[in-house]
Amino acid sequence: MLTISFSVASKNTNAKIYISISGGRGIRFRTSINETISNPNNLVKGAVRNTKKLSISKDEKETLDKLSVQLEKIKTFVSEDLKRFELTELTLESLKGSIKAFYNGGRHVVELDCLENYLNYYQKNLLPFRTYKNNPISERTKRKQITVIEKMKSFIKTLNKNIRVSDYGVIMGNEFVSYLRDVERLNDNTVGKYLKYSKTIVKDAVTIDIATHPTLDKIKGFTVETPTVILTTEELEKIIELNFINERWEITRDWFIVAVNVGQRGSDLFRMNNSMIITDSKGREYVDLTQQKVKVYAKIPLNNQVQKILKKYDGKFPPLYSSNLESNKTFFSKYLKEIAKRAGLNRLDFGLVYDDIEKMYVSGMYPIHKLLSSHIGRRQFASMHYGKIHTPVIMAVTGHKTEAEFLKYIGKGESELSDQMFDYWDIIEADKIKKLEMKKEA
Repeated sequence: MLTISFSVASKNTNAKIYISISGGRGIRFRTSINETISNPNNLVKGAVRNTKKLSISKDEKETLDKLSVQLEKIKTFVSEDLKRFELTELTLESLKGSIKAFYNGGRHVVELDCLENYLNYYQKNLLPFRTYKNNPISERTKRKQITVIEKMKSFIKTLNKNIRVSDYGVIMGNEFVSYLRDVERLNDNTVGKYLKYSKTIVKDAVTIDIATHPTLDKIKGFTVETPTVILTTEELEKIIELNFINERWEITRDWFIVAVNVGQRGSDLFRMNNSMIITDSKGREYVDLTQQKVKVYAKIPLNNQVQKILKKYDGKFPPLYSSNLESNKTFFSKYLKEIAKRAGLNRLDFGLVYDDIEKMYVSGMYPIHKLLSSHIGRRQFASMHYGKIHTPVIMAVTGHKTEAEFLKYIGKGESELSDQMFDYWDIIEADKIKKLEMKKEA
């Protein structure tokens, strides 16, 4: 708990008043305020003396009473304002910033114009209340932004100078990109995502009257095409037909069968449970869920292969590896690589593999068992059914919003649509020929 008091350092007329705060070991800071007292003897024990006990003129009494009220206002403001910090975080600059804010109508404009200070303020006072489409942002999004804030603060330290909020524009954004690539060793898709978030975070400074850089809006996040790994029918069968003594490998194989037949991200796959299963009037079963990442509702048909897995586990999905979602994805990816290697999936393909020495993902040609992860289910599902089922039907399951986005996801170009047109024409022509032959025979 903080103790706040006032004092003077001079016995002269119109002495400058100082504010002091203390709160345990090492927490003792003192700075001047924009107030003076005509007679320093009237400030004792950290406060203005009670004027009722003083033999002074009416004007002097009125001046002292006003000063007493003002000091009480300062004390109340500073006490509340410094609650932004843990006691161990308090510094002389914290106290000075609080005093400046009091005389600036309560706004920390000068203090928060420092980018690092603003990032701390944003995380504590703005981020918890951010919304998207009139709804509070998810905890997942909050965690991502906190990660970006930490990366930005680390980046700022490398510049060895005071950086203002208004300094963060396109040029500094490019420097941040270089830092993320060269120092943090992040892949380009993560870098592009963090750059986009950095703009979002800094842009909110205008809500507390802090100027931003004229080029801030020109900062754009980016993505690069992720190598697409798709298994052939033969490769799928090799995994599906494996027999195991290792229980975790068997559970992984079963989750793999579910994954390639329901087409969901790992974050949704491992949330599935039998309470989500619904049955329609024809006795067909579906999983009913809202996709976590994009908040899109999906009604996912459960085919015979998934039904067999459910039956194997008494109407339930296979056991989870952990109660933690991210851990489930990690274990699944690890064991999937192992069983794919055991299945002999050694075909070389282009992809990204994490290098433990370089501490980053490195692109190259690798055996496909090294490239499999928890995301294989959604991509494999989309690729398996493309051209066999109408694309909008597949997209309703995978959650893709546009056909162009879907085609890019499975590694197909826009020209694929033109190729499909010829296929449809071939079907139409074949149907016409068949009908003519039937007429002739009749």
